[in-house]
Amino acid sequence: MNALHMTNKKLQHELDELRNENDELKKAYEKYINEQKQVEEQLQNERLLLSTIIDNIPDSIYSKDLTCRKTFVNLAEVHFMGANSASEVLGKDDFEVYPKELADLFFTDDQSVMLTGTPVLNREEYILDAKNEKRYLLSSKIPLRDKRDRIIGLIGIGRDVTDRKKAEQELKFKNLQLIQANAEKDKFFSIIAHDLRSPFNAFLGFTRIMVEELNTMSLEEIKEIVLSLRKSATNLYTLLENLLEWSRMQRGMILFHPVTFPLASLIIESVELIYGSAQKKEIEIGYDIPETVSVFADAHMVETIIRNFISNSVKFTPRGGKIKVSARKTSDNTVEISIHDTGVGMNKELMANLFRLIEQTGRKGTEGESSTGLGLIICKDFVEKHEGKIWAESEVGKGSTFYFTLPAGKL
Repeated sequence: MNALHMTNKKLQHELDELRNENDELKKAYEKYINEQKQVEEQLQNERLLLSTIIDNIPDSIYSKDLTCRKTFVNLAEVHFMGANSASEVLGKDDFEVYPKELADLFFTDDQSVMLTGTPVLNREEYILDAKNEKRYLLSSKIPLRDKRDRIIGLIGIGRDVTDRKKAEQELKFKNLQLIQANAEKDKFFSIIAHDLRSPFNAFLGFTRIMVEELNTMSLEEIKEIVLSLRKSATNLYTLLENLLEWSRMQRGMILFHPVTFPLASLIIESVELIYGSAQKKEIEIGYDIPETVSVFADAHMVETIIRNFISNSVKFTPRGGKIKVSARKTSDNTVEISIHDTGVGMNKELMANLFRLIEQTGRKGTEGESSTGLGLIICKDFVEKHEGKIWAESEVGKGSTFYFTLPAGKL
């Protein structure tokens, strides 16, 4: 009986121990489960954090397999590829998205990275976005390896530097403008130094002669000197007028007031101011301007353009020559004005530099008239102010024709 009691007591003790062990195992299991849940939750949070960062970072991020097909893309890359979602581009290669010339470049880079294991870092390249406009990227491509260190694809990162690229291009453009402006100013001072000196030297020379020899000079000699002084004064006045006009234009002091007016009357009035010069050389000036043709333009600027062109034609047309001013309305709602002369014409080198201040295009007229080429620069700027075009056609010994266009007006 005692033995049975002892056996039961022993069994009860062992059973209690088993229950205790079971409780401990249960607690340990519950703790393990809780820890696993915490680990999984932490992993989910980290994945969510990583996904949020990758999808909201402005740089494009993607991965490709060994066949150069996309296996992962972030939102920036989806946007760069002109797609709406990742599903539209996953599994595709660049040949299915970009023009062949671009896709060939990307494929060559990808193959080089995956075959050699050498990354490409911060290489500037461009893509075409959904609007078919260029976007410039700093692109990096890094080999993607598995646990055995075998290359299984690549990871790409692209930083959009389009705004910076445009800023650099704008800066280059501004620098070129500054260089051109400085060159024009150098030319401006060169014109002042050279072309103002000649008429002033003439003045000084003639006045010295008159002061020293007036008592011994005949009336004809005095008249000849006075005529020479008048010619120098006229040339000097024309030069100063052009210099002043150019200076005001460069400083933005010339107001632009376009209005609609008939072209024929304004051209005839403009030519009348310089008609005396043409008469002295027995040059005939004709017109072919329909009364119905009108322009929407700044009258002062048009007068300046016409005067400069006619003056040049008179200078470079021999005695007894002809000048014809014509106008016609074109199909693109503009008016084309042309000034044709039977003058000495120009060679190709002179033609190429006609409207450039940095080049010397001034030359003497058929009877020694001075010319600086500055008037043509003023004409060009005034025509471009009207968003028009200006050009010339010429052949040595066969005359020249200058053209420019203005917006057509409605009367």
